[in-house]
Amino acid sequence: QIEKNLFILIIQSMAVCVCNNLKFSVVSSDGGHSAQAYKVDNMLIPDASVYCSKKRENINILLKFEGSDPFTLTHIIIKAPESGFDSPVGEGLIFVSFEPPSILELSKFDDLSAGDYSKYMQSHFTPEGECSLDESDPAAFFQLKSAWCVVQKLPIPRSGRYILVKLLRSRNSERSKNVDIQYLGFKGFVGSRAFQEGGLI
Repeated sequence: QIEKNLFILIIQSMAVCVCNNLKFSVVSSDGGHSAQAYKVDNMLIPDASVYCSKKRENINILLKFEGSDPFTLTHIIIKAPESGFDSPVGEGLIFVSFEPPSILELSKFDDLSAGDYSKYMQSHFTPEGECSLDESDPAAFFQLKSAWCVVQKLPIPRSGRYILVKLLRSRNSERSKNVDIQYLGFKGFVGSRAFQEGGLI
């Protein structure tokens, strides 16, 4: 009960930062699920249910915004199951686009590490803070080491109609057979905006 109340408090506290909880539905997933009780839709629900994949790495989950207008994403919330599962999510990527992206094209980011992502982002930013990122570039890299829940601000807010989630690996990637994720939430607002500058986080 304490964990549940703390999780709810984290979600509610995000309201001071951004406007809305953005709602999405699952279009497709190539990760499978270990049982009927652990389907991919579970990760979009802020409760105790968990998504347990069959694949162990590089799982692609395509989400579509439920609103009629585009969205602008500013923050993501990632929660791994704290107990009862042996492959809690460790690292992943978020892509934002106006059209469904090419999974094949984005496969170049499979197995990306935190260090690889940092170098990649640095190569797309000038010292003045200007960037040369487009829809084919990651909007965010998330990582859960010891924390069970992370609230992360995007380096630059991104607008679109779709989100592609790439679950790269679990926290115990060397010995795990799948990836377990309890919740993935999205904060931002409805409507597209242009952002020319940003910073690395």
